[in-house]
Amino acid sequence: MAKGMETLLEASDDDLSDYRFTVDGPVNEPEIELKPGGKDEVVTTANVREYIELYARHYTASSQFKVFSKSFRSMFGCFGLHQRFTPQELMSLFQGGEYDWKAFQKSFGYDEKGYTANHLVVKMFWSVFHGDLTEDDKRDFLRVMTGADHVPIGGIQEVRPRMWPMGGDKDCKGKPPKDMCPEVNTCHGFIVLHLPMYRKREHLKERLMKLIEMKGHGFHKIPD
Repeated sequence: MAKGMETLLEASDDDLSDYRFTVDGPVNEPEIELKPGGKDEVVTTANVREYIELYARHYTASSQFKVFSKSFRSMFGCFGLHQRFTPQELMSLFQGGEYDWKAFQKSFGYDEKGYTANHLVVKMFWSVFHGDLTEDDKRDFLRVMTGADHVPIGGIQEVRPRMWPMGGDKDCKGKPPKDMCPEVNTCHGFIVLHLPMYRKREHLKERLMKLIEMKGHGFHKIPD
């Protein structure tokens, strides 16, 4: 909700022209006015802050929010978290901080399995990651690696995955690396990205995007 409200603050009068001082009512019931005559008052850049304030006040006064607030305070009240931290700090604690992709790169380990930070394939991987992937692609890749697309508590550097070679020059069925997708494995007790030893950047990019598109659902080899 907060992100949506921030977007409204940056909107133009044209963008806001469909908004009124109302919120949706229960199913099959009329909308609810946030103020008297709200259904007839258009939200504009001049009154958008009032709209946001009334909108937030409406939902924080709802019975659902009161139940959530009571549960939150009962769980964390004994630690005094809601008193010691600002809302922004609590959000950072539970949702993580900024997406620092350079720190994400530095968090990778390459020990014992043949790759190093200076290996040609590893350099090619990070060239594609930083140079070709969109921000959404990177977040989807983080979801593939960790199961969540938000930054973990402690920062993105706490992911600490490993990157190991996969398949050598050929896999067990004789397929070359260009026909294989990377694979993510958590069976070792930590996260491992098994990366085939691609020889060409375009092959690595294509297969990495395939992994991201499939959200990592066990799909690591391209069928014949």
